[in-house]
Parts: sequence; structure tokens; C-alpha cells
Amino acid sequence: GEVIVQAAKQRRLVLYLGAGISMSPPSCGPTGSVVADALRPFVARMVGVRDGDLDGLPLESLAQRVADEASERLAELRERAAVVFNFRGIAPNFGHEAAALLLREGLVQLISVNWDCGIELAGARTGVGIQGVADVAESIQLSHNLPLYKVHGCATRPSTLAITQDDVDRPQSWAVGRTKGALAGGVVVFVGLGTVGLYVSEPFAELVAAWTPEAASVTIVDPQLSAAWCKVLGEESARKAYVARTADVFLDELLRGLMRDALDDV
Repeated sequence: GEVIVQAAKQRRLVLYLGAGISMSPPSCGPTGSVVADALRPFVARMVGVRDGDLDGLPLESLAQRVADEASERLAELRERAAVVFNFRGIAPNFGHEAAALLLREGLVQLISVNWDCGIELAGARTGVGIQGVADVAESIQLSHNLPLYKVHGCATRPSTLAITQDDVDRPQSWAVGRTKGALAGGVVVFVGLGTVGLYVSEPFAELVAAWTPEAASVTIVDPQLSAAWCKVLGEESARKAYVARTADVFLDELLRGLMRDALDDV
């Protein structure tokens, strides 16, 4: 707690946001399996098989089938994926609002694997412009708005969505470059990023290698510690880094910690 609060005050805190931040009401974001189930019939028609032949496949595996067998229809699949849930008009929840406030105050850098616009919409409510940065061109052409690095794309630009296995595994060098300064000697907190992301599975080993080689501290915030984290970090290290909290509870505690620290300084 205290380490994270001090990192925020020193502008060294990076929040890497996963599924957990978009699942609480009123957002009620879909799970990866819900998105996959909604797309399964369309993928079956695209590749010429029965729906049942694709049972159990996660989204990235479904999309990879289209990429391998009907690549000319991959753009169509991305367009449909962007609208299977109201990602663009999602009702912001407490976690979205807390993240937007922290960004507005310059206390964090935000990286998200989610497609939805919850944080951007929460920012609009608090009078701050937040720009989702979903590809290398956008990372170069930042406006006066504050950046939210969306490493798996944004539903407002379907072409940026990472849906195939190849997409997910592609090195996110543009985002690495933009956040390297904050990561150097900083604190990275993975919030709500379990074994399966909101839409696609995360390549944990690559993720940790990409984002944390220079970080002084890594914290994992999730209701349950996944086997994937234990495998990547080693069970002992993972358990030391683990904080058993939902995204909302963690962000609430972070805001309270910052307020107490500010009052102590008065």
C-alpha cells in the first residue's frame, strides 16, 4: 500500500488494467467466453463448418481459424466483434472513474487490454479528455488529451482489435516505448488481469518480459491468484506480489491512501 502510494506521488505508478475493471456494475462487461459464444456462429459460417465443430474454442482461436482459412473476412469479423457488446457506450463504473481521476491528477499511467471506452467516458464526466491510443500512429500523434494505452485495440476502431492468436502475441513495442520512462525503476500493478483477459487470453511470459524488466516492484491485484502468474513469476514470488482484491476495492484503497497522505502533508 505505502509503496504504491509513494510511487503514485512520484509519478512512477503504472496500472495495467485487465478484465476486472470492466465487470462491475453498471458496466457489466462480458467475459471472453461470452464474446466468443456470440461470434461462434459467424465464424462457423465464415470457415464453412458447423457451430458445434467450434465448441469450446476461445476468441483468439476462433479468429485464428478465420485468419488461416478465410483471411479476406477477418476485417468483417473485427467489425462484428466490436459490436457484440456496447463497448463504445459502456456505462462507466467506479473503477473506470477512479482510473480517470488518477490519470487526471498525473498520478498514474494507464495501460489497458480492454476494448471498451469506460475510462474515456468516465473522463468526460470529470471534465478531462482521455484519448485511447490503440496503434503506433495514434501513439505518435497524441493530442492535448491524456493517453490511455489500449494494447489490444479499441472498439471505436475495429481494425485495431487484437483478436487472433497472432495479434495477441505480437510485441507491443509502440506501447513499451511510450511507457518505458514510467516503468524504469517504477511500480507496475496488474489490476484484474487473471488467466483470461476480458476478450483474449494474455501471454503472461511475454507480458512480464515486455513490461517489467526494469520495474522495481510488481503487484498483482485479482480476487484469485492464477496458476499462470505462479508459473511465470515462480510461486513464491507471485504470492509475495499478490493482493487479493477486486479492481474496485483496490482502487478505492489507493484513492483513500493518497488522500490520507495528502492530509498528513497539510
